Amino acid sequence: MSPDEQFDEAKRLFDAEQWQESAIMCNKVLAQVEHPLVINLLGMSLMKLGKRDFAERVLYEGLALDAKCVPIMANLGNMYREDLRTKQARDFLEAALRLQPDNHQVNHNMAVLCLETGRFEEGLRYAEKAMKLNGEHQATRHTYALACLQNGDYERGCEHYAARNEVFLRDKVPLPAYEGGKANVIIRQEQGFGDTLMVSRWLPKLREMGADVTLVAPTPLYKLMEDSGLCDVLRDENDLERFTHHLWTMDLMCMFGRDWSQISSEPYFRTDPQLVEKWDKMLGSRDKPRIGFCYSGKSRAEDFHAFIIDKRRSLTVSEAHSLMHGIDAQWVNLTRETGLPNSTDFSAQVGDFSDMAALLENLDLVVTVDTALCHLAGGLGVPSMVMHRYDTCWRWWPYTEATPLYENMTHYYQTEPFNWVDTIEEVRNVIQAKFDH
Repeated sequence: MSPDEQFDEAKRLFDAEQWQESAIMCNKVLAQVEHPLVINLLGMSLMKLGKRDFAERVLYEGLALDAKCVPIMANLGNMYREDLRTKQARDFLEAALRLQPDNHQVNHNMAVLCLETGRFEEGLRYAEKAMKLNGEHQATRHTYALACLQNGDYERGCEHYAARNEVFLRDKVPLPAYEGGKANVIIRQEQGFGDTLMVSRWLPKLREMGADVTLVAPTPLYKLMEDSGLCDVLRDENDLERFTHHLWTMDLMCMFGRDWSQISSEPYFRTDPQLVEKWDKMLGSRDKPRIGFCYSGKSRAEDFHAFIIDKRRSLTVSEAHSLMHGIDAQWVNLTRETGLPNSTDFSAQVGDFSDMAALLENLDLVVTVDTALCHLAGGLGVPSMVMHRYDTCWRWWPYTEATPLYENMTHYYQTEPFNWVDTIEEVRNVIQAKFDH
């Protein structure tokens, strides 16, 4: 094959997610001729293989050949965004836009960077431009949907949110999507536990529309959903024959959550009374306020993107300890993966979400970062304080102390990225005032 044919084959292999083979083919091309676009593809193949340091060096070799190679600049900007090197990311993307202001990929990457650094309105502008340049690109449609949601435009956001299914390569369900009327509907979880907990409020609405509703509940959620009686529950999805229609969990948000002002914030989960009594005894005497504290989410180290999100949303042990300082309470560690000094810690004794729900029912206050736990506490109506990263999730729009999703919940936000100091002080002062006798 000629170098051009080899490069075409390398691109085909990359698109087929055969990244090792794509990298090998790129090296064959580069042994014959040096070209920045071949180097760019090699760098992206190395990125997909998890060899980020090598990928960065390779991309800089491409810039040495052509300092104005926009695809390399776009990919370096994206890499730096993922690595939390946001200044370098913005520098590269702004330079690329000066060279090619109508480049679809650069506008898309800039939209993502803006959304992940709390520049929501600016992110929407770049997402809108990327849509005009290539509205058929599924990742761009998904980013545009998130930008609309992030700015509180749930109507437009939901119109394009279905693009997530293509972006995350979900299976093609052999059942039609439920839109109303008498039907036997199966609902499957598509994202994290928090989303399933959040949208469970709308399960009864499907019944009101005439559907028999069954949620495929992962084991940690099964008993909580069964106790709450919001729908039927199933442990696995092998028996699809008896169902007539299908929904993903977040489809419920697009069906019932387009007008955020109409959302009911009332509690909707129920707990097992015997479990509540059990956890009351395990907590011991009530001579001090019981405060549950979840200062960190699940690290998800196997998923780089999720891992970085957790870095943005979580406190360190030292930061968590500084929040507790000076508050005379029985602190209960609700963080599953890491301990919390000077706290009551039940660890693996909390077996599933029904156990956690019963534990929360015995607390006077829950303090948490943005994890599934805050949706559980909110769905139970337990008094809660949620601490948010600067680029807070769109689910908490309009980013004020009170938001539409849950009553008995107040929200506190970073005033700048990665700086918890002011937020910790504010939350600690509120807690001290609340329990100061």
